[in-house]
Amino acid sequence: MDQQDSPKEIRELIASSRSPIGLVIGNVFGLAAPPTRHTVTIKSSAITLTHLEVVHAMRELTTPLPSEKALLLSLWLTPMTGHEQWKWGRFVNSDDYPAGAMNLVHLEEETQGLFTNPFSSIQIHLPEMALRELSNDDRVPEFSYLLEKNSHADPFVELLGQALLSALANNDGVESLLFDHLILALHSHLVERYSNTPRSDAKFRRLSMRQERLAKDLLTADLTVEPSLADIAASLDMPVSVFGNAFKTTTGNPPFRWLRAYRVEAAKRLLKETALSLAEIAYSCGFSDQSHFTRVFTKSTGVTPGQWRKGS
Repeated sequence: MDQQDSPKEIRELIASSRSPIGLVIGNVFGLAAPPTRHTVTIKSSAITLTHLEVVHAMRELTTPLPSEKALLLSLWLTPMTGHEQWKWGRFVNSDDYPAGAMNLVHLEEETQGLFTNPFSSIQIHLPEMALRELSNDDRVPEFSYLLEKNSHADPFVELLGQALLSALANNDGVESLLFDHLILALHSHLVERYSNTPRSDAKFRRLSMRQERLAKDLLTADLTVEPSLADIAASLDMPVSVFGNAFKTTTGNPPFRWLRAYRVEAAKRLLKETALSLAEIAYSCGFSDQSHFTRVFTKSTGVTPGQWRKGS
């Protein structure tokens, strides 16, 4: 653990409700500012992803994270051997985690750990309020019924974790819809796989023509501003998770992918009909910068914006 962070300082940081959870998690492991990203479309409480790269073994039990109604999902990117788990100050078990394994714990249980070797992992903080907001429909599970899992391989969580890690590394401001879409997919999977509350087939619901038109109008009202899925869902009087599934069922694409395609089409019109520079078109169509615009446009069309303009 970094010498700059004494156990007392860490406890004071954890006790401060003003400290972002990613910062708190990082300091438990002696990391001053680990890469962190949080959702923007959930109103009640953000879901936060933190990437930990711990290069030294932990010789003592970690300081407990704040006791709260929240889950912490850990996805191990490198193997962890001989990991000890403690709850309420008592030893619970010792386990090995292969790369790709996950574990899910309730933070109300004041979980601590002993980490006997360096590791890399993704930590996803899932507050109960956020989970309940995402499940605010007939499919809502009781929070306590999201079952705790230890040393458990889940290929879908591993795949989503890698996608989330990529979204964290490519932290384009306009890609927050993609990040939130991945979090919605994770939430849906956790509920279906680790809850004993059955879910209905409401996720296959379609938008009405009026709802589809309104949703698309709200998504494209200002391409320079990243829209909020929560605000759009509220305008349709739908929970955000139901809206996301219904939009995909209706259009064939989740909102972030549909909006990305719309931005590319808008850029094509400007490339063909105006003399605006590539940087100006990138801004007008909601891309973070010219490099981001070129990357997305080329992936969609197979040619760069400049090549497309010359051939149009």
